[in-house]
Amino acid sequence: MIEKLKSNYLLNIPFKIEYLILPIPILATLGHWIVVSFYIFCIFILFISNYFVNGIDKLKVPYLLSWIFILVWGLYIVQKSPVPKDGMYYYIGTILIPFAIFLIIINLNVNKIFLTKFFDLFIFSGVILSVISIVIFVESGFDIKQRISSVWQDNNILSLYLLFLFLINLSFLVNRVKGEKMILYILTLLTLLLGIVLTQTRGVFVSMIFALVIYLIKRPKVVIPIAVIASILGILFFDVFKDRFLSIRYFGSDESSLGRLQAWLSTLILLKENLFFGYGFNSYIYMRDQVFSFYFVEVQHSHNTYLRSMLEIGLIGFIVYFSIIFRAAKFVFFGKDIKLEGYKKFIDAMKLSFLACIPAFMFEPYLSLYGVSTIVIWIFISISFKLKFMNEDIQESVI
Repeated sequence: MIEKLKSNYLLNIPFKIEYLILPIPILATLGHWIVVSFYIFCIFILFISNYFVNGIDKLKVPYLLSWIFILVWGLYIVQKSPVPKDGMYYYIGTILIPFAIFLIIINLNVNKIFLTKFFDLFIFSGVILSVISIVIFVESGFDIKQRISSVWQDNNILSLYLLFLFLINLSFLVNRVKGEKMILYILTLLTLLLGIVLTQTRGVFVSMIFALVIYLIKRPKVVIPIAVIASILGILFFDVFKDRFLSIRYFGSDESSLGRLQAWLSTLILLKENLFFGYGFNSYIYMRDQVFSFYFVEVQHSHNTYLRSMLEIGLIGFIVYFSIIFRAAKFVFFGKDIKLEGYKKFIDAMKLSFLACIPAFMFEPYLSLYGVSTIVIWIFISISFKLKFMNEDIQESVI
């Protein structure tokens, strides 16, 4: 049977799986996790079929025990979920698809030219979304009180997506070599920044400041251009920044803030009753009324990535799931003896993205099925691991 499969013409056509992932950023522009997940699943089937025919022993699966635990634990959480259909969707979107992304990217044969093209496509997708936002802003009569989410349904998820691309763009601009497209990167940087401003998402504003301040400590030469850009935007959108700043300063004084505080508090109360094993995927909306009979805002979730994850998959699942993310972050922040020539812009881009996630995760459930945030985050995590293993291969070859 296996010999018959190996003789199959289609399965013996040599193809580069890395070229198949290039359309992902363009599909991400649509903002629908099902569309992007279906495409990734199709790539995964081709990917596994190729290894099945040419030797499954060649497949690299780092952290196999952690992944097996997460996959099995996820099924346990599915059967606990208040709505089994929702549970299965979340299992697919937050566990199975991330696992597929991880396996595919770890086993890719890539170089800095390919990664530059891949991230350039991501930046291009962000520019498309930002331009649509700008058009909507112009058509609204330059109404600065209107929050604009482009073609995505959720402002907050879109805003973090654009922030990721802004930070990647900034890293590429700062680490560019002579002759690279400086003007183009400056224009796309400004466009993405304008798209972020139009979403008026205060949590993302805080995340941007947090990431840039830490980055600027080690990259003081970018202080002046960033200060110039910030000054221009500050003048043009003074009222927006004033309103967002005051809402942060007096957090808890407006209805939106009170809604978040209630969501956090009710989640913590629920966690006290069942900290280790979780309540199931998308369980908060079905349990919130057990805590408070009245909410300032009809919150649908915990408004916090960390709390939502612990509530749904329990502290046990949370620790194992986030341990993989932590290992990726550990390399880009603390990796020693890095010998990857010409890959600094990618390492810096991933570093900035992880920095942005730390405060952003406090305000919204970004590891969810809203938009394509989970998919994008896991692509960045997987690329960080890929860089880590590429660096280890170089170190071994030197030895």
